[in-house]
Amino acid sequence: MSYAKKTMIGTLWNTMSNMGNQLISLLVYVLLARLLSVEEFGLIAFSFLILELGNLFVGFGINQNLIQKNEWDDTFAKTCFWFLLGVSTLIGTIIALVIAPLSNYYYQAGSGTVLLFLALVPVLNGVSLVNSAKLERDFKNKQLSAITLISVTVGGIVSVSLALNDFGVWSVIWGRLLQSALNSVLLITATRFRPALTINRVHITELVHFGLPLMWIALMRFIAEKTMNFVVALVLGNAAFAFVSVAQRGQTTLTSLTISPLNKMMVPSFSRISNDKVAESYYRVLRTSSFIVLPVIIGFAAVAELAVLLTFGDKWLVSAELISILSFVIIASILGWFLPAIMISQAQTRAAFLLGVITLIGNVSAAIAAAFFGIYAIAVAVTLVTFVTLPMRYRIIQKFVNISFKKSLESVFPSTVGALTMFAVVYSSLQFRVIKTGLLPLDLTLYVILGGVCYLAVLLLLFRPFFYTSLKELKALKRTKK
Repeated sequence: MSYAKKTMIGTLWNTMSNMGNQLISLLVYVLLARLLSVEEFGLIAFSFLILELGNLFVGFGINQNLIQKNEWDDTFAKTCFWFLLGVSTLIGTIIALVIAPLSNYYYQAGSGTVLLFLALVPVLNGVSLVNSAKLERDFKNKQLSAITLISVTVGGIVSVSLALNDFGVWSVIWGRLLQSALNSVLLITATRFRPALTINRVHITELVHFGLPLMWIALMRFIAEKTMNFVVALVLGNAAFAFVSVAQRGQTTLTSLTISPLNKMMVPSFSRISNDKVAESYYRVLRTSSFIVLPVIIGFAAVAELAVLLTFGDKWLVSAELISILSFVIIASILGWFLPAIMISQAQTRAAFLLGVITLIGNVSAAIAAAFFGIYAIAVAVTLVTFVTLPMRYRIIQKFVNISFKKSLESVFPSTVGALTMFAVVYSSLQFRVIKTGLLPLDLTLYVILGGVCYLAVLLLLFRPFFYTSLKELKALKRTKK
């Protein structure tokens, strides 16, 4: 089998695995949100946010390094193992001995105990990262996907079972520890790699030089994306943080199922085309992405009340209102999503870094400025600042590629008009209960159908050429994927 075909199959399996993991994780998330109190759920969500931050440092970009090597070097891999084990142990220790006591004192009593146990997760993950990289390098993506799905499923079943038996926050802790432990055991069993005590200083130097830039970029992106979460948690408390977490969870799942696959399929093309064609390729990406993603995310905002009632229950209706606000950021996000990838494809990593800095400063400033006006004010501020910083980001990339901000807006304009019209029709119909069958799932389905019909009608009536061009580009993309 050719390298290109192996890569394509590997990408397909990664995409399918991601979809499976997202759906299973969402199901577990929904069940736990129903079973736990808002305060308990907020405590767990905050602890997982800290854990997610710690895991950024554990990987250290070493997976990419191992996968990109021309040949597998056992000595290098063994050095990677001990290096990662040291880093993950250090991160776990910092969480247990520094962050946990601070959280217990300044955030909420009891959060320190939760973090103390969850500090084991980075260590459990760290022992199998090299094994995971070897499976991916050997194109054993099917096996890797199966291991991940099994671990997520078993951990989820344990968490839900314990929650049903009134274990509270401990149900999630034990489920998460089991998931990480099982995942590592299965990965180690699936590979022949066994680490001897081999540490090469030259390799350590290479790992640091390769991993540090990736780690800082990932850290900056994480803080930019999670600014609202941190500010809400520290200023408004546990319950408010829980509502934000639930609101963002649905959006995260939809983004992973729509934008992320498109990103993986389209972005590599930027590095394979000449500079004079980058702009046109970018406009095409914007048209196709907006055609699919905007109606999904903004449509979700329109039916958020019914969707939250059906899945999470009425105690989470505040999250539905937050979804209706935060979903509109997708319009600006589409316009800015691929800009860093274009800069990296042009070998302009400093410009890509600067784009991230602008996003980070904007989000942090907006969230802090609105913090004491309440949770809705923060949501509005973070949404607005994404639009405000957009022209600045375009000015940066225009120094290197001839991409017009005006033409970019024109590329997403038809989808934006269609999606906003759809939102207005569906949201107003829902407020006046135009559709009311008495069955919540049926009501939700009918409103979704109404939204789909409305979106397509606007495009066919006002933007017919755009509609057919988008369909043609999607078909071309599908043929390319095959």
